[in-house]
Amino acid sequence: MYGLWNFFLSRRAFTILTMVALLVGGAYALVALPKESNPEVVVPIGVVTTILPGATAADVERLVTDKLEPAVRNVANIDEVTSSSQQGFSSITAQFIASADIDTAIEDLRNAIEGVRSELPSDAEVPTVTKVDFQDQPILIVGIGTELAPETLTKLGEDLKDNLISVDGVSRVEISGTFDRQISVIVHKELLVTHNVRVEQVVNALRTANASVPAGTITIEGIDYPIQFEGDITDVDAVRSTPISTPTGEITVSDIATVIDGFMEASTLSRIKVNDEDAQFALTLFVYKSAGGNVLTTSSNVKERLVELEDTLLQGSSAVITFDSAEEVGESISDLVTAGLQTIGLVLLVLFIAIGFKDAVVAALAIPFSFMIAFL
Repeated sequence: MYGLWNFFLSRRAFTILTMVALLVGGAYALVALPKESNPEVVVPIGVVTTILPGATAADVERLVTDKLEPAVRNVANIDEVTSSSQQGFSSITAQFIASADIDTAIEDLRNAIEGVRSELPSDAEVPTVTKVDFQDQPILIVGIGTELAPETLTKLGEDLKDNLISVDGVSRVEISGTFDRQISVIVHKELLVTHNVRVEQVVNALRTANASVPAGTITIEGIDYPIQFEGDITDVDAVRSTPISTPTGEITVSDIATVIDGFMEASTLSRIKVNDEDAQFALTLFVYKSAGGNVLTTSSNVKERLVELEDTLLQGSSAVITFDSAEEVGESISDLVTAGLQTIGLVLLVLFIAIGFKDAVVAALAIPFSFMIAFL
């Protein structure tokens, strides 16, 4: 009798320990699981886009699409290829078979496009290869209100971008509302005539001065070391002093043109109004999370970093979160937990009326126990 009691006791203890272990493991899995409002779905599609400025749809098809499409069709694991040619724009969509590794397939597609790039017109822009990603949406949109000058505003945006990209879980940060630097060269017609110079000569002189040119090699102890002149222009004075050859001698760009160090015309403008304050010019930061990351954790990390920056980069500026997908996910999880607890309570009540309290508790506990095993 004593041995039988020990058998049932040990069996009951083992069962209880197993249930506790599964519940603890399930609870840990619930915390560790990435939280999303929508599941990440991998779509095996790549898109090749090419811009040919000023070309008609027919010319785009003949000069760009017809050159690239055969190369796309020769890529491994291609299921279907469709193309579209519009004025100044070519788009080729490559759908891969479902079992293809999308990252490898996209890399093969890039290599194929690079192989025929030399056949495109010289004025065509470099083809862009992207993969379709429905999850590639910002999880946070942050407005930074400030009254800084354009050049300082742009510098602030770059500094914030570099700072936030280091936050755990962030894959990239995009900026809107900044002004890109632009050096404008205004050529004076009468001075061109005076110095007998054509506009093409000015353009070619600047292009040459701004190019990186290989200059041969230096051989040391039988080893060849390539030498290259770096000619990238980064200073406005270098533009002004760029030499131009003329029939009467050498002149500089400043002799025939006015050079202005300014900014490109803004393609986007951001303004923000906080409470009763006047609207301010603003930076807009779009924060993206890493694939498979936890939106709740990443959003919390970014918010903490923004608070830390209030005394440094954001001093004198106001940061406002205008969109936070973590709030939606958090509300969905809260609603789910509430519904689950209500379900357990209702089941417990019905079973209590039907079979009694003890059996009702055992049956009702099967619901959260099943959930925990599923999470695990």
